[in-house]
Amino acid sequence: MAVAVAVAVADTTSGMSLASHSNSPAINPDTAAAYNTEVVKQKQKAMAALKL
Repeated sequence: MAVAVAVAVADTTSGMSLASHSNSPAINPDTAAAYNTEVVKQKQKAMAALKL
């Protein structure tokens, strides 16, 4: 059973990956980190709108 592991550290303001590593060439942690920072930003906006 193969297990894929990927990790990235990204700047939440720009979405730029500062460091990343993956044991699988099929996974690009830099791209995943960039998209995930956008998700986090939208969640923060929703929380602010709901005053949470």
